[in-house]
Amino acid sequence: MHPPPDAAVRPLRALAASRAGAAPRRRGARVPRRALGLHRAPHTGPHTGPHTVRAWTLGVCAALCGLALCGAAQANDAVAAAEALFLEGRRAMDGGRYEAACTKFRESHRLEPAVGTVMNLAACEEQLGRLASAWQRWHEALQLLEPTDDRVAFARARITALEGQVPSLTVRLAGGAPARSFFLRNGVRYERGAFDTALPVDPGEQVIVVGAPHHVPRVYRVEVRRGEQRAVEVRPGPVRRPRLDEEPAEQGSSRRTWALLCGSAGLLGASTAVVAGLLIPQRRATIDAHCSGATCDALGSAALEERRQLEVARVIGWIVAGAGVGAGTFLFFSEPEPAPALGAFWGPGRGGVTYTGAF
Repeated sequence: MHPPPDAAVRPLRALAASRAGAAPRRRGARVPRRALGLHRAPHTGPHTGPHTVRAWTLGVCAALCGLALCGAAQANDAVAAAEALFLEGRRAMDGGRYEAACTKFRESHRLEPAVGTVMNLAACEEQLGRLASAWQRWHEALQLLEPTDDRVAFARARITALEGQVPSLTVRLAGGAPARSFFLRNGVRYERGAFDTALPVDPGEQVIVVGAPHHVPRVYRVEVRRGEQRAVEVRPGPVRRPRLDEEPAEQGSSRRTWALLCGSAGLLGASTAVVAGLLIPQRRATIDAHCSGATCDALGSAALEERRQLEVARVIGWIVAGAGVGAGTFLFFSEPEPAPALGAFWGPGRGGVTYTGAF
């Protein structure tokens, strides 16, 4: 049986009839002018006149004001929607439609967290028999309330009343189970550290899925009653094995891809080396015309530097060409033969096994 509505619902009509009561936020906190870059500082550049500084300051202020207005508009929309959802949840609560009320309160709290919303959601969950969820929500409300708030005593009283009723479930890992085992309870994943721990749960059926890498998941269903402390020993399913009729993966596809990439890099290197070799004679002609001994004019000096760069590019290009073509050739022609594949077939009045491979 669910607790009588008066135990948690009626006092809320006076204590949490509004969303107010959350920890205050500093929405209008002043930001130092130095943090915004609006303080006066000496300028050393060519444009340091007062008009330039004033224009820059006004531009920054306008941009900040625009951002603030956009943020305020979005915040106001969220607050208005949260308030409307909260009021709908209160009406549903007064009408005994607790499932609908919980849905409204959750969405209101997501849009704009408030302690009044949390308290109403806790009472709503309690009426639906979700004792662990209600217990957690009352704790959340207690953290949001100021120590001097009149609602602190009420929240603590609800926590005390629920502590003896909230059931717990301990999931124990069987001996010999994989070390990296994990489990999912009602869609929430728990890692190795959650085993052998009494976790608060809502009364009713608990669905536990136990898994481990390379193992088939195994499902457990446990019924937990109000105030009960249950424990269940679990282990993942057997090791996952490939089926006989599964087609083997193409092992050589990645090898061929690397061979093509290496070959392409080799061709690119060869092209670079050839182009550089064709341009070097032109630079030599320029050097001969504009250099006399160890002295060169501007065009001759530029041609000397370009020839040096082209010679370096030609050497690097031939090195890349040799390495790329060699590696690509090796990868392409050293690809291993595909492994034999074993498969099964069946049909009306016949069946058998197929073997595919090279002889």
